[in-house]
Amino acid sequence: MSVKSDVSQEKEVNFEIKAFSNEKKKDLNGFDCGDKILNNCLINGKIKELTNQNIITCMLLMDLSNSKVVGFYTLKNHSLARGDFEITGKYQSIPVTKLDMLAVDKIYQGQGLGIKLLRQAISNALEASKHVGSNGIYLEAVEDKVEFYSRLGFTVIGEAKTHSSGNSLVPMYLSMLKVRAAVSHNKKENVA
Repeated sequence: MSVKSDVSQEKEVNFEIKAFSNEKKKDLNGFDCGDKILNNCLINGKIKELTNQNIITCMLLMDLSNSKVVGFYTLKNHSLARGDFEITGKYQSIPVTKLDMLAVDKIYQGQGLGIKLLRQAISNALEASKHVGSNGIYLEAVEDKVEFYSRLGFTVIGEAKTHSSGNSLVPMYLSMLKVRAAVSHNKKENVA
């Protein structure tokens, strides 16, 4: 997927979203989203390790002008306790897709790239749910990012909990039913 953005007024920058595949350290060095944990996961090999073990999938946002990684997100299978949802049936847990990490380099923030990455993550989770059961998309947002995720339909499903990093994380959820309805609505608008 290619994306265009005007990072500076002097030049138009082209981006590409691609799957992580043992990226060279030089392409990852210099990435700084402002969160040490996310930076370290990308730069110091944790994402590479988890991707190689098929625990997560990682998509990278590349600046094509310099081959620099300027953003990324990770998805994985997850399950939530039934008590978090208003779902009938005998299930004790609900299968979901977890958006584990999403980050954009500080230099590129404020250009709408985070929303583009999030939309693609939602699209990929929807496509996967057609083949492997997933009731929705779950994430744990840093408190100051709750509004960002809310703009694309995520709702808070519990109280904030303190992570070992000291960050307060808010559990959020987006139902696949809502995603499918939005996609169906957009298709109908495009046909009209």
